[in-house]
Amino acid sequence: MSAKEKYLVLKNVSTHNLKNVEAKILLGGLNVVCGVSGSGKTSLIRHTLYPLLARALGQEVDDEEMSDDQGTLGPADAVKNLSSVHFVSQEGIGRSTRSTIATYLGFYDDIRKILATTPAAKANDLTPGFFSFNVPGGRCETCKGLGYVVEDLSFLGEMPVTCSSCRGMQFTDEALSITYRGKNLHDILQLTIEEAREFFYEHTKLARALDQIIGMGLGYVRLGQNTSSFSGGEAQRLKLLRLLLDAVDRKPCCLIFDEPSTGLSDKDVQQLLLQLLRLRDAGHTVIVVEHHLGLIASADWLLEVGPEAASAGGTLVFQGPPADIKKAKDSRTAPYLLSS
Repeated sequence: MSAKEKYLVLKNVSTHNLKNVEAKILLGGLNVVCGVSGSGKTSLIRHTLYPLLARALGQEVDDEEMSDDQGTLGPADAVKNLSSVHFVSQEGIGRSTRSTIATYLGFYDDIRKILATTPAAKANDLTPGFFSFNVPGGRCETCKGLGYVVEDLSFLGEMPVTCSSCRGMQFTDEALSITYRGKNLHDILQLTIEEAREFFYEHTKLARALDQIIGMGLGYVRLGQNTSSFSGGEAQRLKLLRLLLDAVDRKPCCLIFDEPSTGLSDKDVQQLLLQLLRLRDAGHTVIVVEHHLGLIASADWLLEVGPEAASAGGTLVFQGPPADIKKAKDSRTAPYLLSS
């Protein structure tokens, strides 16, 4: 493979404040895009690379994301190395009242199967579907498995009130009579991820998924916690985890993350980096718009947009291995990176 074929190349990009930029993205590498706030990072990646690559790969693109100033993307051989592109933002996961970390990441199915294999469940011909939130069976039909009902409390307006039928337990007495290692389904959903990892230690597939969640610094989250309650940073880490569980064995794709270190401790950032490197090592092209010096220094290929914000930015100050940024005289990142 030639050097040119190892990169996606953006040319003549003038999106928003960008000034006829030409930029390269290393295929199969960890690419980090840095620069001061408002310099043009988002314009380059979210509003240029992402829609151009999505369109080239046959994915639907919002017309508002496209403009005549976005330039071109190539070469064709490099684009063909990718099966798809995904933009992972800090926007919430969704407002489904039944979406939990267990259902979102897909391992609630494993928990239902475990309960269905217990002697008591087999004796009563209870299938995994019986323990679902979404269909009639073992869920409480008064609250439809939510554990609460919404009531109009006069001057207080509509408020969630504990379901009187199941007493907030979400399931029927029959469903709650089925236990695994002394815990029923409601008890299991109250476990934190760390507690669940210890509880399900015999189930390799489930334990592996829980280990990955702990590795992302989310071990404190309860299995049954609704995803709508997660912060932007937590939501983005969940999206990353979902990609990890789904994409490791998939044909190489391009994964774009928007400041995933937001709100994380340095320890959690290190765990985040390990997961990003796992995606890279599985053959995926990873692009991270980021300000954290630890992630910037760990890049295989670094791009800095700047040097300043708005009209004083919009140029590509540097692109290359992080060690070479000392050569970029206009870099605002170099002094901090070299002293860290």
